[in-house]
Amino acid sequence: MKKYSIPLSISCLWMLSGCYVNHALVDPWSVAPLSSSGYWTPPKAAQKQAAPLSDLPEVPEGPTPLSLAEAIDIGLKNNAQTKLTWAEARTAAAQYAQTQSAALPTLDGQYTLTRFREFVTFNNRTEAFFQTQWGPQVSLSYVIFDFGQRRATSEAARMALYFSDWTHNRAIQTAINTITNDYYGYLYQVQLLEALEADVENAQVTLDDANAGLNSGVKTISDTLLATTQLLQKQTQLAAQHQNVKNAYAQLLTDMGVPANTEVALQELPEAASELDMRQDLNALLSEALQQRSDLLAAEANVRSKQESIRAARRKFLPTLEYNFNIGRTNFNGGFNDNYNFQGTLALTFPIFSGFNLDNKVRAAEAQKEAAEAQLLQTQLTVIENITTAHYNVKIAAETLQLAISYLKAAEEQSRVAISQYKAGTNTILDVVTAQTSVADARAQKAQAVQQWFSSLANLTYAVGAMKISNQNKQETYDQP
Repeated sequence: MKKYSIPLSISCLWMLSGCYVNHALVDPWSVAPLSSSGYWTPPKAAQKQAAPLSDLPEVPEGPTPLSLAEAIDIGLKNNAQTKLTWAEARTAAAQYAQTQSAALPTLDGQYTLTRFREFVTFNNRTEAFFQTQWGPQVSLSYVIFDFGQRRATSEAARMALYFSDWTHNRAIQTAINTITNDYYGYLYQVQLLEALEADVENAQVTLDDANAGLNSGVKTISDTLLATTQLLQKQTQLAAQHQNVKNAYAQLLTDMGVPANTEVALQELPEAASELDMRQDLNALLSEALQQRSDLLAAEANVRSKQESIRAARRKFLPTLEYNFNIGRTNFNGGFNDNYNFQGTLALTFPIFSGFNLDNKVRAAEAQKEAAEAQLLQTQLTVIENITTAHYNVKIAAETLQLAISYLKAAEEQSRVAISQYKAGTNTILDVVTAQTSVADARAQKAQAVQQWFSSLANLTYAVGAMKISNQNKQETYDQP
């Protein structure tokens, strides 16, 4: 039985460690599509169950409509992109911590059990001799000096961490800006819907007046037909606008991370300021953005990370002083042992030739730095372009809003006069339709001007990098000396 004990033990260990092996080991094509023209039939283990509705994000329930701040708060909790950048930042933080581990000694422990058999020949007789050895062993390894290789590597990782952190901050600002524009975009579509409903009412009044004039004999059938055409046109536009409202609503909820079929009440579009107050000029905004815009700071951190990577790659050519110490004890049959053997080694290691590997690492690091510098330059140009455009758009939006308000007042007054004159018989139905068309256009122009005003302010704030959120949990920061 003894001669089978070792193979049997090995077989048991193999079965325990290889329990994940299946038929794909010998027939890998069985887990792939059978042909180029056929579907792959997934096994039960690969079929994913649909997420129940109870696992989907929820929104606060209640009669109070959601404000923009509440919509942003919900969106930040559910946004997939911010979750991704957050995970990447935490990954970079762990990698930075790993580089600091190189400054500490490494201590490993090992316990071995060895059973072997050898044959001994004595006086023409060969006998099997069994021996068992066991015991612990501890190994200590520490790099005493490496001319700053570890420090440069750690600094590169720290700058890479800052790159991920700033990228996460920019992702939050992007989510806020997206939800803000979606929010005002939806409210704009609602206002446009209300404007079209008012246009339908006006067209209906005009048709009623035309019918009344036709019945009394003072108007012709052409007036009624033209008024009917005008009414049907507005009703068609109103039906299409209902779809636009639904699409804008679905887009807003999707960017909030909420299912589009959720019923949510939102606050109405606030009144826009009729006067523009630009307290900062363009140069002041540019100066502010260069100090706080997250993607620009991330690009700068990326350049510094690549610079430290070059420094680390160049110092690979320098020697390394390392100390190793091993101590252990080996026990033998009969209660004997070696009374703790140990070995200490102080080694100075320096590269002589590595097949140009170190040289090419330096070249690669330098090329990566050049790419990072080019990306930084492109980011700087993009920041200047964004702020210049956003600053100009705010001014134009303010002027457009003031003109749209005046346009609507004038068009409404013109419409009232045209209807009164039509009833008095001093003008034609064409004058009424023209006036009502101007009112409809003015209402749409004002709704769009209000939406552009709020969106332009949000876009300018986003371009400057000034979108902030309140951190409920204050984070304590540590800077490496």
